[in-house]
Amino acid sequence: MMTLEEFHLQVGETVMHCQHIEEEIKMIYAALRKGDFDQNYETVRRKPLGDMLIELQALDRSDHDPYILKEDYDYLFRMKNVRNHWCHQAYANFLYVKDFLHSPEYERECRFLQQDRVRLCNLAHALERSRLRAVKLYKY
Repeated sequence: MMTLEEFHLQVGETVMHCQHIEEEIKMIYAALRKGDFDQNYETVRRKPLGDMLIELQALDRSDHDPYILKEDYDYLFRMKNVRNHWCHQAYANFLYVKDFLHSPEYERECRFLQQDRVRLCNLAHALERSRLRAVKLYKY
């Protein structure tokens, strides 16, 4: 069982991975879209993740050689809920339980946190590699 301090740290890392992923999605889209990368990025940098994923998936699959795997897209479409859970719900699931550090509710959140953190970290790194490939091929 992790300490509360470890839990705080891992929640922060999980949210960081979500932000990293969102930026990678926008940069991949900006690289794949025709036109100037910087202008493309500027048009999408404030768009919500769901809208970006729909647009990127269509563009990514248009040449039948996608940069992002289908299972990664599936997880990305669920990521908003994962992010919202860690930003808005996780602590509420155990904070009001007596002696919560030893509760099944806290144990469950710790387990989910570890799974999500690892999955998001791996996905962020995979998307970063895809972005570097896309920028190299399409930006110039």
